[in-house]
Amino acid sequence: MEPPLFTDRQFEILKLMADGYTRQEIAGKLNLSPETIKSHSKTILGKFAASTFREAYADIHNYLKYFSLNQSTGRYYWARLHRSLTIAHDYSSSYLEHHARGYVVRGEVSELVIRLRSHLSPRIVIINGSSPTRTDFSGEIRSFYLDIDPPLVQGSPIVRHSSYIMQEPPSVRCTFTAQQIVCPVGEMVMVTKFPTTPPNNIRVSVIDESSRVDIRDRHPECSVEIGQVTVVTVKNPEYGARYMVHWDPETP
Repeated sequence: MEPPLFTDRQFEILKLMADGYTRQEIAGKLNLSPETIKSHSKTILGKFAASTFREAYADIHNYLKYFSLNQSTGRYYWARLHRSLTIAHDYSSSYLEHHARGYVVRGEVSELVIRLRSHLSPRIVIINGSSPTRTDFSGEIRSFYLDIDPPLVQGSPIVRHSSYIMQEPPSVRCTFTAQQIVCPVGEMVMVTKFPTTPPNNIRVSVIDESSRVDIRDRHPECSVEIGQVTVVTVKNPEYGARYMVHWDPETP
């Protein structure tokens, strides 16, 4: 289900509902009539395709986990995220293209971000056709920002097209590509293009704080096509998890 949009008042009531307050208690806290709260509650539950709070309990708590504004930036949803890695013949360099589209769910989005984990810095970073406005390097986390002016508001479509080149040291071969899920995603497609015959033992894993498992164990419905062009498609990848395509090292 794509995340619904709420007015500030509806969102305030939603949070109180999730905290266990009754309709009467919410009315008292917000200085509104119980009938007004009842009307808002019906609208809120309807956006989760539910008629009772019990039916919508899991969806509501997941929604609040993702979209509560406890950070300085707005929150968005990617309906589709597509990343494509093209590996050079020597397996030392690679070119990554990243395309995502969705909409703003809460607050205002004033910047687009590319963030990757690497001890190396990528080259020729482009975001929506422009060079990054600013960068931030902290340990192995490389962050690249493109400012949006004016900011995108709730309900606005949001698109991010980015690309960059990674160059490994001469003695190092590319052996994986990974995508961290940092916001809710409807569908993710990971494409890995090998220069010739695909390497041995290509695997696709889901990594979280406590485990690394085969993607089919976590997403039985996913599609994994192994070949010179390896394509992984998964619906609703897990928020916070890292999805990795990895293989045995190649010696050119």
